[in-house]
Amino acid sequence: MPAFPRSKFLFHIGITPDVTLFFNRANYPYKYAMSTITLSCLVVGENPYENAFAVEIDTTKLVSFFRDAIKEKIDDNVKAKDLKLWKVDISLEKENKKLELVNTKINVNIKDELGGEELPPLSKISKHFSSQPADEHIHIIVQRPVETKEVHCTATYGRHKPEKFLWAVTRGQITLSWQWERTFNRSLGRR
Repeated sequence: MPAFPRSKFLFHIGITPDVTLFFNRANYPYKYAMSTITLSCLVVGENPYENAFAVEIDTTKLVSFFRDAIKEKIDDNVKAKDLKLWKVDISLEKENKKLELVNTKINVNIKDELGGEELPPLSKISKHFSSQPADEHIHIIVQRPVETKEVHCTATYGRHKPEKFLWAVTRGQITLSWQWERTFNRSLGRR
């Protein structure tokens, strides 16, 4: 509940846990509604049926506070400020293309392929969600920062001189099968 100067209001009545009426000295009621909503969230690349989670947030809060609440739910060593939040509407009730993309593709283009809208950190939740969105839908896609690992290697192919190369691997390239095939073909003299 916001802090109001005590002298401004004579008394207040709690109607429901979310709505309070304040009366000033002229007996004009001032309604203050503290609205909380529950949003279903999913980290990109995770199974929506097993790994989706809910976060309850006050709609008067900023998106940056929402990121902090999400960070507490995901067990990751990423800083909250590095998470990107996207507003989406993906139904979990039946199979659909968006659900398949978010489940299988780590580097999915959230804006184009999922119809996502990036949530700026300093905007209020109420700007993006004026009421409680539909149940059994994913409302927020959480995008981790792109991680790149570099591996410096030296390889010798037969009697040829050593060749140095660098692997820059993102999360989406976990299997390096293409690199193995390239190395194998080079060892056979194929280009």
